[in-house]
Amino acid sequence: MLLPVYTPVYRLPSLLSPSPVPRTKRRVILGKRHTIERVIPTSPSPREFLAAASPGTRVVVRYRIDGGFTDALGDLLECGASACTVRTRSADVVIHLDLVVAAKQVPPPPPRRSARTGS
Repeated sequence: MLLPVYTPVYRLPSLLSPSPVPRTKRRVILGKRHTIERVIPTSPSPREFLAAASPGTRVVVRYRIDGGFTDALGDLLECGASACTVRTRSADVVIHLDLVVAAKQVPPPPPRRSARTGS
């Protein structure tokens, strides 16, 4: 039995896509005479997701910094042609879209616990 030979492209899926997920066909080679085509769903790029997300959407955005990557978790305030602004717990973070690696919608934060009373 021959195994399919293909390399899928992995991206972080968005939880809510603004439009139906586009699909692409990929040719899979099974042997010298056998090939099949598979339909593989693709997700929008991080830039497309941020441009389509409405302001107020809770998002996490991973972007490049000197020496690695960092995340911004919070509410999307705006997204322009070259940058987006995310309101985090500590401050508003302006992120240049050229530095964005991944972005997706996240659920609202869990409710805060009540204070413990000692006895």
